[in-house]
Amino acid sequence: MHGHKQAVSTSGTVTNHPLDIERTMIGQISYAERNIEEHPLDEFIDRDIGGDKSVKPWKSADPCHYLPKEGKITAGESWSLSAELARQEDHKEDERSRVEVDKVSLFATLFSAIVTAFIIESYKLPQVDHGELSAKLLLHVHYQLDNLLRDNASATPPPLISDPELGCKAPSYAVFVNGMWSLSLVCSLGAALLGMMSQLRIGEWKKTTRSGASATEVLEDRCSQMDVLASMGVYSLVELLRAMLLLSLIFFTVGLGIFLLKVDRTMASIVTVTFGLMMVGALGIGPLFTTVVISSRSQELRENKNKAILGSLWVAREYPQDIRAIYAFIHSTEGITPSVGKALLRELYLFAWFRGRHLHLSAYLDMARSKRCSEGLHRDIFVAYVLDRFALPFPAPEHPSPRRPSELQEALIGHRFELFLRILNGADSYTPSDESPAHTVTHPIGVGEAQIKNITSAFFSNDYDHIGNIPTECRIQYCETVWTYMNGVRVGRVSLLLARQSALLKLLVPSLSNPSPWNMQFEVLQHVCALNRRVAQYVVPNPSLDSQDAVKERVAKAILYVARILQIILSEYKAVHPAESRDKLAHKGIAEYTAAHPDYMASIASLVSAIHDTTSEASVGVPDDLLGYCERAWWRQLLEYYDARGHLAIPLSPISK
Repeated sequence: MHGHKQAVSTSGTVTNHPLDIERTMIGQISYAERNIEEHPLDEFIDRDIGGDKSVKPWKSADPCHYLPKEGKITAGESWSLSAELARQEDHKEDERSRVEVDKVSLFATLFSAIVTAFIIESYKLPQVDHGELSAKLLLHVHYQLDNLLRDNASATPPPLISDPELGCKAPSYAVFVNGMWSLSLVCSLGAALLGMMSQLRIGEWKKTTRSGASATEVLEDRCSQMDVLASMGVYSLVELLRAMLLLSLIFFTVGLGIFLLKVDRTMASIVTVTFGLMMVGALGIGPLFTTVVISSRSQELRENKNKAILGSLWVAREYPQDIRAIYAFIHSTEGITPSVGKALLRELYLFAWFRGRHLHLSAYLDMARSKRCSEGLHRDIFVAYVLDRFALPFPAPEHPSPRRPSELQEALIGHRFELFLRILNGADSYTPSDESPAHTVTHPIGVGEAQIKNITSAFFSNDYDHIGNIPTECRIQYCETVWTYMNGVRVGRVSLLLARQSALLKLLVPSLSNPSPWNMQFEVLQHVCALNRRVAQYVVPNPSLDSQDAVKERVAKAILYVARILQIILSEYKAVHPAESRDKLAHKGIAEYTAAHPDYMASIASLVSAIHDTTSEASVGVPDDLLGYCERAWWRQLLEYYDARGHLAIPLSPISK
C-alpha cells in the first residue's frame, strides 16, 4: 500500500505515484483558473469519503449554523433584553454603591478620630514649653545665689537666657510632623464628607429617564447619564474615596515615621513599614479610569445614533457571563460600518487590559480598508473578537455568576469555531498578494494569524473538555479550511495554523486514548484522510505550469504539515506509554498508530511517499531555507521509519542547523 506502482491514466499516460493518479498540480490558483474541468483527485476523494461532493467551504456571506440557543433572538428582542438588564443593573449598582460608600465613609470617620488624637499631642511640639523655660531661669538664679554664698565674686556666672531662646523656636521636625498629620486629617475628613454628600446623589440619574421610553431610548438615556456622571466623578465615587483615604494614610505614615525617628531609628523603621503595608493592603485602590472612556471615545461613537449601542455594550460588560447579554449586544450592532465596529471593539477592550493583552486586537484595528474585504467578513471578525473578549479565562469574575468560564466556552465554541473557519476561508481578502515566502519559524501577525492565536487563547488555553462541543460538520469543514489556507497563504502563515502541540493541529489527528475529547468520528476521519491525500497530490509538480520556487514552497508546506502531525502522533503515544524510552519512540509510535488507524496512516504514508518522490528530483530537493531545524529533524525520522520497511529508497544525509 505504501509503495509505488505504475498506473495508466484515462489519457493513456503512465504515472508512477502511490495515489494511482496522473501528476497534475494543485497550487495556489483554482481549478477554473487552470482551465481544468475536473481533477483526477476529485474522483479519488469521492471514493474515499463515500462519494460525498457536497462539502463546500463556508463563506462570510453564508448564514451562521451554530448560534447557541440563547443567541437565537431577533433585533427587537435583543434591544428589549438589554434594556431590561440595564434596569436590573441600575438597581444593583445603586445598592452596591451605597454599601461601598458607607463602608469607606465609616472608615474615614474612624481614621479621622485617630489622626485627631495624634494631632492633639503633636501640636504642643512647636510651642513654647513654659515648664522648661522656668527650669532654666531657676537654674540661673541658683548659680548666682551659690556664687554669693561662697563669696566667689570672681567666678563667671552662667549666661543669661537669650531672647531667641525665650522665643523658643520650634524644631523643624515638629513642624513637618504637624503638617503631615494635618494634611492626613483634611483628606480623611474630606473623604467622609464626600461620602455623606454622595449618598444624596446616588440614584438621582434615574429622574432624567424619559417616561414611557422604548428599549433603545432607555439605553440611550443610560449611556448619556453614564457620560455625565463620569464627567462629574460620581461614577467612580468609590475609587475616588479610596484614593483620598490612601493619600491620608500616606501623609499619616510619613509623619509617624519622622516623629518616631526622634525616639529610636529602629522602632521608626519597623513601625512605619509595618503600618504602611498593612493599611495599604487592607484598603487597596481601584484605577481611576472612568473619565478616560469619555476622552478617548471616537467621534463616531459620540453620535446620538450610536448611544443605544453603547448602552447595550455597557450591559454586556456588566453581565460578562450571561450569553443573552453578549448576544443582545452582538445583535444590536447589526448594520454598523466597519469603522464603527472597530471603535466599539476599542471601547469593549478598554478595561480588559489583563485579558485583552492575550488577544491581538491591533491586527484588525490597523488593517487598512480594502475592497477585497467584504462587509460580511468584517462582521465575522467583529463578532469573533466580541466572543473572545468574554470567553478568555480571567483571574476572577467581574460579577458573581453561576456560569463558570468553562461553561461559557462550551456554549460559545460552536459559533466561534464556525466564525474562525469563515474568516480563514477568506484569507485572500486580507493577506498581501505580493508577500514573499517566509521561514516556518517566522510568523507574520495579520488578521488570520490573530484569529488563530485568539481562538487558542480564549478556548483552548486551560482545558480541552469542550473540544467535544465542536460540531461534526465544523470538524469536516476544518479539513476544507486547512486545504484552502494552505493553497492561499505563504508557508510562514501555515506554520502558525499548524503550530506544535496546538489544539488546531490535534483536530487533524485521531486519538489513541478512549474516551478522549479528541476522539474522531468516522466521517471526520474520512475527510482527514482525504486531506492527507490532497496534500500528497499538492506537492506533485507540473512542469508546464509550476515554477521551481512554487514547487519548493508547496513541498515546504507539505513537510511542515506531516512533520507537525508526527509530533502529535508521538505525544499521543507517549501519553499512553509514559515509560517508553525515546530511542524507539518514533518507530513504535508510528507502528501503534498504523495498527489503530490503518486508513489514516496509509494516507500519511502516501503523503510521505509523494514528498519524497518530488524532493528526489535534483531541481527541487528539500527546501531547507524555508524549514526550521525541528521540521527537518522530524521529516528525517519519517523517512527513516518508512525506509526501514522497504517502502522508500532514501540516501540519508546529515541535517544542518
